[in-house]
Amino acid sequence: MNKIRFDADEIKLISMFESTTGAKVNDFLMDSNLLCFLVKQGDMGLAIGKNGSKVEKLRRSLGRNILVLEHSDDPEKFIENMFHPVEVHGLEVGDTPDGLMATVQISIEDRSRAIGREGSRIRMVKALAKRHHNIGNINLRAV
Repeated sequence: MNKIRFDADEIKLISMFESTTGAKVNDFLMDSNLLCFLVKQGDMGLAIGKNGSKVEKLRRSLGRNILVLEHSDDPEKFIENMFHPVEVHGLEVGDTPDGLMATVQISIEDRSRAIGREGSRIRMVKALAKRHHNIGNINLRAV
């Protein structure tokens, strides 16, 4: 994995997240209206808080939507975590001439939640998968 660099604004947001939640941030991505925090494995409950209270507090104070995802060293578990709370019905990670590729099967009802508004969630998931497990592409298959 290459060294990830953050600018001053991103470092402030990460610091605010960590101090509010107590969870350790492994990675961070920012979109126009979405902040995505990848937390250390095992810190998901700490990051969200009881009934989502910590995430909601951050969302109100920052005025942006917050997406919290949990890291895993296992590529398949990592991809499954990226789509939580969407239920993954099947997952294959395989080699292609262009590198690793993941095919994720989800129910058709969950397709829009997996993709996100204007594709924001799937863009972030693809970027994180590339950074942490060198997975070049993720295909969603609705079943």
